[in-house]
Amino acid sequence: MSLSIYSFSETDQETFINFWSNKYQYSLENLYVHNIQPPLSENSVLNLFHWKNGMRLSTAKLQSVRNNYIALLDNLPELNNLEQGRNYYAQLNGRMIWNLFWLHCINPNLFPIFDQHTYRACNYILNNAVAELSELNDNEKINFYFDTYIQFFNEFHNNENRRIDKAFFMFGRFLKKWY
Repeated sequence: MSLSIYSFSETDQETFINFWSNKYQYSLENLYVHNIQPPLSENSVLNLFHWKNGMRLSTAKLQSVRNNYIALLDNLPELNNLEQGRNYYAQLNGRMIWNLFWLHCINPNLFPIFDQHTYRACNYILNNAVAELSELNDNEKINFYFDTYIQFFNEFHNNENRRIDKAFFMFGRFLKKWY
């Protein structure tokens, strides 16, 4: 029999990031690692969205990726600041989370990965409460990403971005399971 009790203890950023990022395991991680480097190609974009989706893309999702992102490869903007990202985002036609992921694909250093788990982790750390991304409408989600999440993410400046992504993802998944 294995009995456990979980308890939270205050810690510093580095310890938090190390603890939670080391819990990250994902069989498709190689799709991200080998395709996030520029220049983006049709194949790298397909692999990145396969990674994001967690499984092969359905016919409808594959068509969406082709129409909404791959079709833009020949005319990618330089996104060097949040305002450029927000303006470019407003021109995109895909789904909200995938559009934010597309910003990440274009400039992974400026635009962190965002999803239900990273939202849950951020909200818990900032407000000491579990909240779900599904409770927000799309405009609230976008505003949260640009106005709150990116700034929050950047406060963890002593860590590499991918480790921060992994830590927030895992902490958010933990919160979903246990709260």
